[in-house]
Amino acid sequence: MKNKIIDFIKGFLLGLDSTIPGFSMGTLAIILKIYDRMIEDFSDAPKHPIKFLKKDFFMIVGLLMGLVVNIIAVSYLLRTFPLQAVCFFVGLVLCGIPQTFNDVKSRGIKFKEVLCFIIAIGVLVFVTLLNAGENQEVALSPLSLIMMVVVGSIGSGTMIIPGVSGSMIMMAIGYYEPTIQVINNVIRLNDFWSNALLFGCFLVGVVLGLILVSKIIKFAFKKAPSAVYSSILGLLVGSPFAMIYLTSKKYEIDFTNVWIYITSAIMLLLGIVAGILINKQEKKKNEHKEETEEELIINESEC
Repeated sequence: MKNKIIDFIKGFLLGLDSTIPGFSMGTLAIILKIYDRMIEDFSDAPKHPIKFLKKDFFMIVGLLMGLVVNIIAVSYLLRTFPLQAVCFFVGLVLCGIPQTFNDVKSRGIKFKEVLCFIIAIGVLVFVTLLNAGENQEVALSPLSLIMMVVVGSIGSGTMIIPGVSGSMIMMAIGYYEPTIQVINNVIRLNDFWSNALLFGCFLVGVVLGLILVSKIIKFAFKKAPSAVYSSILGLLVGSPFAMIYLTSKKYEIDFTNVWIYITSAIMLLLGIVAGILINKQEKKKNEHKEETEEELIINESEC
């Protein structure tokens, strides 16, 4: 039961970060130590749907609840305290960098790994600096329904790539604000059936994007794990810049106010502390799992 509660909490946190500009669900999944599991489970979901639901049901429920809270509460915090809210998540990201660096180091650092690291940072900075596209009109029409499927696929597919924000890509193509508005309308029961149909198409796209990109990433991990981990490290290192830059563009921040810097620094420290506590909890869980496996091996050998 304890593991199910932890899965729910992790899913909830993934949902909370899903609409923050510049922040990637893949990045948080690495920090929460569930990235490999998430890629494996989503890529195999079409083959074993029942097994997928049994294993990840609580994480999915947590993710959906986190998304609802995100739309209602986190969006308000971003509008009211944008820099402080983002600095908390920057703190979480910073905690994920040392572990990813160790993963790269354990596989050996050569020219290929350095090149992948540099290219990843370059791509992230380039995408971040793209001007956000004008908001597109979303109404109940065949074209809008198709586009919501496409946007859902793009958003979720890019969202699970560490360092790449699905919301950032959606902002670039002009569908970030319209999609948030559709979800808001569903939650508040405004023109419910029209918006529910649009949201349903978006969810179909989200599922398709998660499955397709998970399969691609799983294949890449098998063929070139060191290059993938090096690229992930580059994306993680570049993430704080993307998050702060996009937040400063999207929200009005008074950079002359000293209290903004003080409160943002406090939130940054809180994010780091939260990341350390999560890492400690995950380390204990892994140690317990290893001890259990060793006991099973001993028992089997005695039999």
